[in-house]
Amino acid sequence: FGQPRVALGKPSSLDLNRLVPALLKRRLRLAFPEPAPLAVPGLHDQLDTLLGHVEGILAVLELERLAAGVREILGRHVRARAVERPPLPAPWDVLVSGSLVFSNRPLAARSRAAGLPVVGISHGEAEGVLDEPLFGYGERSYATHLLGYGPAGRTLPENATYVRSLYELPEYVESDADTVRRLRRPDAGVEATPPLDGARAVYVPTSFSGPSRYGPFRDVPDALYLGWQEALFRELPDAVWKGHPKEHNRALTPTNAAHTSRRPLPEYLETADVFIFDYVSTALVTVMATSKPVVFLDIGLRNPGPEAMRLLKRRCTYVAVDPTAPLNLREQVAAASAGNRDNAFTAAHSLATSGGGRDRQDVLLETIERILA
Repeated sequence: FGQPRVALGKPSSLDLNRLVPALLKRRLRLAFPEPAPLAVPGLHDQLDTLLGHVEGILAVLELERLAAGVREILGRHVRARAVERPPLPAPWDVLVSGSLVFSNRPLAARSRAAGLPVVGISHGEAEGVLDEPLFGYGERSYATHLLGYGPAGRTLPENATYVRSLYELPEYVESDADTVRRLRRPDAGVEATPPLDGARAVYVPTSFSGPSRYGPFRDVPDALYLGWQEALFRELPDAVWKGHPKEHNRALTPTNAAHTSRRPLPEYLETADVFIFDYVSTALVTVMATSKPVVFLDIGLRNPGPEAMRLLKRRCTYVAVDPTAPLNLREQVAAASAGNRDNAFTAAHSLATSGGGRDRQDVLLETIERILA
């Protein structure tokens, strides 16, 4: 049948049950490759240098007793994924992949080493929000094209500190976030934030990290995050705690939350009077697309870019909070809720400027065909 033209890595926000038939309909041969070890020149010398620095860190922390075990674990982890021999040629013409941070990264590196294009697909219903290394060296380094969302994904790198690529920045392709597009009611405005006393408030935290901690801006130990949540519920005892659908540790919930739930977020969009967030997430982006009032309690998690933060403060009732002593939250929220809110965030970060409500998959297919032309 000839060489596969399109290789599909692990997807993120697109439905393979729809995407695969659409690619086959265009007579594009497909491959579903498994990650292969990467060729790293001077692997053993680089590994020795890395492990030497790790041992130095452990010495500063007075943890020299752990050095042998850490050296063994890191060495095995790297050698399982890297070799010194030249890489095998990539048997495809273009790689289409979800997040390039984790399991898709070796496939993308293999493609770039062969001089082949890589289309990365953003997920999370917004792009250009967070100025963090994850979205620079992670998502942008191995992509030649990035299927993003709104135009802010193109402009953030101009002023960002961490959204940098190890190569050239990828070509940015705008598209609509499908869920946001369905929920958005631009003529409805933003409802006023009600007093929290007596309001049906839904608090939507991020997941506890468990063994999957990462940073530098996302990393908070579970014990500290749980302590903050219990402090929050001492202030707002009647709020609903809505757990994260991908929770690593379902045993962790604030012990003083009277109402806990793991029901899907859309079930609350009609019944909640106000949503409370402390974390820039897909859920936050989704709720901000509606007219529902949102309280954003900034405890220092994540690092939004300056323009994203400006638009977030225009859309939400924003309160900077000391998570160790969140006192008088109801009063602080009431004071911060004065004035009108508007939603310029959704258009900037989640919707293509061209408008028209085009299906995101169609934009991807056009991008693939343009690359292969």
